[in-house]
Amino acid sequence: MQIKLRAFDTLFFRDGKPFSRGEEVWANGMFPPPPSVVYGAMRTAFFSRNLDALPMAGTDDDPSAQLSINALFLHKNDKVYLPCPYDLVQRKGELDNHIGQLNLQDFSSVSSSLPSSFALCPPLGFAPAIPMGGRHYVTLDDFIAYISEAKIPEQCVKTDVFFVKEPKIGLTRSTETGSAEEGKLYRVELFRPRADTGIFIDYSTDGSAFSLPDAGFFNMGGEGKSVQYALVEKKVEIPRPHITGKRFKIVVCTPAFFENGWLPSGFSENLEGNWCGHSLKILAVALDRPLHLGGFDMKNNRPKSMSRAVSAGAVYYVETEEEDVNAVAKSFHGHCLSEFGMDRQGYGLSFVGNISSSDQLSKNA
Repeated sequence: MQIKLRAFDTLFFRDGKPFSRGEEVWANGMFPPPPSVVYGAMRTAFFSRNLDALPMAGTDDDPSAQLSINALFLHKNDKVYLPCPYDLVQRKGELDNHIGQLNLQDFSSVSSSLPSSFALCPPLGFAPAIPMGGRHYVTLDDFIAYISEAKIPEQCVKTDVFFVKEPKIGLTRSTETGSAEEGKLYRVELFRPRADTGIFIDYSTDGSAFSLPDAGFFNMGGEGKSVQYALVEKKVEIPRPHITGKRFKIVVCTPAFFENGWLPSGFSENLEGNWCGHSLKILAVALDRPLHLGGFDMKNNRPKSMSRAVSAGAVYYVETEEEDVNAVAKSFHGHCLSEFGMDRQGYGLSFVGNISSSDQLSKNA
């Protein structure tokens, strides 16, 4: 099933930076929210309509246990947007419509302590290169061309196309007197989605008792603001490209949790291992610094422990020696790859793509 979320007021989704009013004065936010925020809001909406099932929450009989978020995209003016991959770059100081792509190069002739002899290098004339990931989005059509034809998008849109930041200043009030406490001024970073901006959610329930009305409201975010949702009939389709050669890329479009930070658990120090049941070697990775994500445990009324996540837009360049490379690619395309059971919440949504023919053969002289 697919629903579209739309906010009518500011929203607050705090990042992983520690914040305690009176000690830290600035609480940073993020948009769009992590998948777990949407997942939790949907479960809360279900239990608010089914109070008799609330004691079963978090148990083996939890009726919402089979809820899975399969995809999460930004939506604006009838267009779907995905995070800009981190192997797309721009020259420092250039406009957003001057985009290049990092080239995979083989440095096997160079002595190095790195576990891989490959590196991602800026295209000619792009040094110093600034990653566009984390600050930009691409349209669905451009993303499909990027993974199927290794085509560089003509333009990426900045994140502020989707929202306006509205800082809010507040004072902590005493729970005993109701008056402001001295020295506890704080500021939070709120986001007001622009007109016609929404979040598209694809979810499944595996035949469980979990269900929501076709339209309604639920609360989401740090301030519990109401968000409208409505059922959408049209599904977002991202066709799996036909992979040529033994190398391909895996683009992670929602944050992902792996046992070894950015490295999935099945890999050894030489970057060879098993991922989703297939033998792979990681050649190179384009990614940002990790996100620190936590949350709040409503059942136990306490914050969840903070964990490091791979940022949305990370790109893994991999190689396989298996005979049918497209059978390998099928195991990754459109699947959530996150570990620790976080895939069910929508973490690690990934798509496979071709790398350019020059990258398939690139050698450093």
